[in-house]
Amino acid sequence: MKFERTKNSSRIFFFGMINKICVTLLPFVTRTIIIYKLGRDYLGLTTLFTSVLSMLNMSELGIGSAIAFCMYKPVAEDDKRAVCALMNLMRKLYKLIGFSILGIGLILMPFIKNFINGKYPADTNIYLLYLIYLANSCVSYLLFAYKNTLLEVYQRGDVIQKLSTIVEVCKYGVQIIVLLFFENFYLFAAVLPIAQIITNCWVNIKSKQLYPDITPTGSVPKETATVIRKKVGYLAAQSITSTFTNSIDNIVISASISLSAVAIYGNYSYITSAVLSFVMIAYSALKSSVGNAIYTEGNERNLELFKSLRFLSWWAATVCSACMICMFQPFIELWVGAENLLPFSAVLMIVIYFYTNCSRQFLTMNYIGTAGLWDKTLLRQVLITIVNLILDISLAPKWGVTGIVFASFFTHAIIGLPMDIYVVYRYVLKTPGMKGVFDEAMNYVLAGFILGTTLLFTTLIHVSGVAELFAAAVCAVSIPNLIIIAVFHKKKEFVFVVDHIKMLIKKT
Repeated sequence: MKFERTKNSSRIFFFGMINKICVTLLPFVTRTIIIYKLGRDYLGLTTLFTSVLSMLNMSELGIGSAIAFCMYKPVAEDDKRAVCALMNLMRKLYKLIGFSILGIGLILMPFIKNFINGKYPADTNIYLLYLIYLANSCVSYLLFAYKNTLLEVYQRGDVIQKLSTIVEVCKYGVQIIVLLFFENFYLFAAVLPIAQIITNCWVNIKSKQLYPDITPTGSVPKETATVIRKKVGYLAAQSITSTFTNSIDNIVISASISLSAVAIYGNYSYITSAVLSFVMIAYSALKSSVGNAIYTEGNERNLELFKSLRFLSWWAATVCSACMICMFQPFIELWVGAENLLPFSAVLMIVIYFYTNCSRQFLTMNYIGTAGLWDKTLLRQVLITIVNLILDISLAPKWGVTGIVFASFFTHAIIGLPMDIYVVYRYVLKTPGMKGVFDEAMNYVLAGFILGTTLLFTTLIHVSGVAELFAAAVCAVSIPNLIIIAVFHKKKEFVFVVDHIKMLIKKT
């Protein structure tokens, strides 16, 4: 079955963008209120608990991704019996995962103080707060989380986005009211698992309405189960190492520096994560289309599609990075004060790390994941984890947050991205992998030139208020786009992207 890929992608992109606007602006408001009403240490606690529990979510071990990979082919062939069997398997495994997270989380609870260096709010029961965040982590697996995968593989991620937007707006609205009028952090946290329960139950209802003949029944064939076990084995190692790498920074900062340092670093991370999440909407909208194309199109068509989509991802990553390197410091200073600024050296590495992560997410989500090539990237992830941990422990005592940011930048830019691009070229596109690495190096060089040029011009604007900040933002957005248009406007990839953006807008 060939889906209307452009129509489906545009629909997912449109509703995903609406969702992200809401869930980016509203957390920004809550972070601001927490800082000014309760203090940075409370914000540090939320960041710490989120990082610790992200480690527990490693128990998912990539099961969802492995089963989703196995679903693309039966969905393309309209084999509903196979889809039902895979959904049934995912349902059973997710329940096991949910109870595993709960059990391991309870075992870790007595040791939570060991992750905090120095003081934390004296009037706070950190164990009760931890239990609330733990409940939020495990409840999704126990209640219909597998239904999200069903909607995604059928290219109806827009349904998830619509429901999520409504619930998230209500969630943050309640949290803001609690902070402003009650200043009660326990009630603030309790809203999280309640909202998660409502979202999952609502998705379950909508999936039944859209696909009433897809129910979690039956058993997968032995050969399919073998494929899943093999993929899960590789994904388990990837999931453990990836989650560890992404979460360890905040834990090391908390254990070796302070909760306040976690909050300061968290402000920068929040912005980069928010921007990346917008970019990921486009990636997510393309994911099912790319997966469908891999199984229904030839190598030549897939190579052409990759080059165009890779150019689009590079364009987005470059423009976003240019804006960040120019706007980070003046924005943070206006938002939460100069005492919450990191050194520019740390900011530079945060931006390069963002650029690298943005490029890697495109590759891993849309090609490595959909093609099931986790075995080919296992070595990369193990190397990243080991090197990142060694650098974190070595550099944190002397360089503080700057050293930890350097560790993330170094491991992902020098090890992660080159290996990912090699795998995609070699095993998906059937093209020499080193050519891909060389092309990516050229992308880095051009992106660096664009960032440097943009920074040179924006520094001429002295930001002392909102008006100057807006002027600098206009400059930071305009310059990289003008350079890219001037250089690439006659290129095939540029024409492809522009034509499809026009089509997307028209169909939306």
